[in-house]
Amino acid sequence: MNRLDSESGATLVGDYGSGLRRTEIHQLSDGAFRWTQRAGAVCPAPLTAPDPALACAIRACSVTGARWVPATTSELSPGVLTYLTNSPLSAVDWLDFDQPCTRQILATALENAGRALQALHQVGAPDSVAAPPGPRRIACWLDEADSSLGNLARLAELAWPRWGRARLSCLRDWCIMPRRDTVLVHGFASLGTLLPPLVAPGSEFLIGADLAVGRPESDLGWLLGELHELRWVGIHQGVDFPALGQALLRGYGPGCHEAALGRNAVLRIVAHLHDFAAYAGWTKEFTRYIDFAAELIDDEGRRAVEGSVI
Repeated sequence: MNRLDSESGATLVGDYGSGLRRTEIHQLSDGAFRWTQRAGAVCPAPLTAPDPALACAIRACSVTGARWVPATTSELSPGVLTYLTNSPLSAVDWLDFDQPCTRQILATALENAGRALQALHQVGAPDSVAAPPGPRRIACWLDEADSSLGNLARLAELAWPRWGRARLSCLRDWCIMPRRDTVLVHGFASLGTLLPPLVAPGSEFLIGADLAVGRPESDLGWLLGELHELRWVGIHQGVDFPALGQALLRGYGPGCHEAALGRNAVLRIVAHLHDFAAYAGWTKEFTRYIDFAAELIDDEGRRAVEGSVI
């Protein structure tokens, strides 16, 4: 994987992505890391960074133990987002470290992420910021605006009869993000954007590509949905995913609407299903995922947040 970039002197240490987004990670000569995101081959819209004033406000929401790292861009590369960090490893990578101390590091990182999200949600949301992109992509698919395209058509043929009209109606209703009672949100908060501390103290939280306006529960539910999905997949047997969810909500504090948390957790899992079909490819696992999602829709995501809500 490691490869020297002769033009910049940086070493490529990570390269991954899909048709939606591509990410590269370079280690710089001073030891820092540069994360670079570009739109994938079939990304529906160019990537944009927050304007300088908003980026400054987001940085000010950093808390002890968690630093916000807003995306930046340049006139020479307007569609390329850059983040300068102290680590090349996200929380997803840390899940593979099967050591007791790493479990505590992850729990601390998520608790501090909750505190950082609480601070972010106090920032006024500009009128120019749209609703979170994940629910918008699901709504577009459910409205059949893009269900005739490639794998999304196949996914619709497989999922919609199994879900039925009532479940589809619920999903579509949950995708609606009214402007009232909304705040500035990360838009796609995930373990892949949270970087636990490697050398420097404190975690780092990448933000910018999906910045949105929505209910606070959209960020928290998104992370809880991801944790529940990882628990269901069963690859990381030694990880106590409910405990990580508890750490997140403990850091955030009281005031979350439990039903909204559950519904957003369901949307996170359905968004993963949609995005994999649209931007990665087809897999025989879709049938299992569709049935998994159906059970979650039926109980409005309660099982995705149970054990996490304090």
